[in-house]
Amino acid sequence: MAIKEHIKGVEHFICLSDRDDSIVEKLPNVLFFDELLAENSTDFDWPQFDEATASSLCYTSGTTGNPKGILYTHRSSVLHAMALCMPDVSALSAQDVLLPVVPMFHVNAWGTPYAAALTGCSLILPGPNLDGDSLVSLIDDCHVTVALGVPTIWQSLLTAAKARGSKLDSMTRTIVGGAACPPSVIKTFREDFNCDAVHGWGMTETSHLER
Repeated sequence: MAIKEHIKGVEHFICLSDRDDSIVEKLPNVLFFDELLAENSTDFDWPQFDEATASSLCYTSGTTGNPKGILYTHRSSVLHAMALCMPDVSALSAQDVLLPVVPMFHVNAWGTPYAAALTGCSLILPGPNLDGDSLVSLIDDCHVTVALGVPTIWQSLLTAAKARGSKLDSMTRTIVGGAACPPSVIKTFREDFNCDAVHGWGMTETSHLER
């Protein structure tokens, strides 16, 4: 509310809730999301397009030379999501709680948003707090079963978990990628936390993650 007068280009403010008169008093022209939905038809004319149509664009960090833009198709994204869910990769199902500790700008978070939508599993996004202590709390509070991240993240997580006495009981498996993972990290996950650690490999150019 305090910055409203300083952002002249905004045409509408939309509140993600039912109508609330206390909000209207402070922001007279506010719109309410539920009311906007109720005003419109529930029918949707789904577009038809070729599966080779572009769906997203990511930039490499120079895996095979100078950084370059990689344009993914709908086909490649769907096939990758299906592969990510397979038993020998992440074995995702609707019963899982998935935590990608990888940003969406990094190869679409390794394709996890699509895989989560495909299986119907819960998707937990860590936000900016990627320190070990915050991740331990997130895993224990949300009962995360599957997590993905780079070795430095997991080293910090394991250190914090041991310091707090957490056994990360809900975790059954993790996929490690982005860099070579020290064997000690894989061993610690498996022997001290009963969590299967899978070392993944992939490139932005090859549609994300490969086992």
